[in-house]
Amino acid sequence: MVERFNTPVLKTGEVSRPPWVRIPLCPPTLTDLKQKKWGNMKYLISAFALLLCVGCTTTANFKVPANETLIVTDRVVAPDSEGKVTTSPFFWSEAGGIPYRLSDSKGNVVRSGHLKSQFRVTSIFWPPFALIYWPMGFNKNGYDLTKTGDGYFVVDAPKPSK
Repeated sequence: MVERFNTPVLKTGEVSRPPWVRIPLCPPTLTDLKQKKWGNMKYLISAFALLLCVGCTTTANFKVPANETLIVTDRVVAPDSEGKVTTSPFFWSEAGGIPYRLSDSKGNVVRSGHLKSQFRVTSIFWPPFALIYWPMGFNKNGYDLTKTGDGYFVVDAPKPSK
């Protein structure tokens, strides 16, 4: 049924009363729904892939002395040309500090201690077990292992007395 409008009042062109019935838009077709679902699915897949990449790694910048190997919680890690190290996150036991060792080319431990760790906020959103298993990561400020430990970001273990 077609909607009837009231005649304008005077010469202003304004309707004296608004129409009583509003005609809704046509419902979407099946092809419209499929396109919208696929479009939303692309965003969902992209977000999941991004979360997977961000949620499964921890990254920090390191300054390591020349000819020394960095070992973090028994994992040998090699900084790239910019000093960036990316590795898997750490368990709750590393909340007090991430253990590290610097060893020379012969495998002798030159220096050891703990690196300041940081709670990874992304682990809250990574279901179902991230908060339980690997919530700790590197500190975003990075670590300078060319100098002695500062007691905050890098805590050196005491050297054994001879």
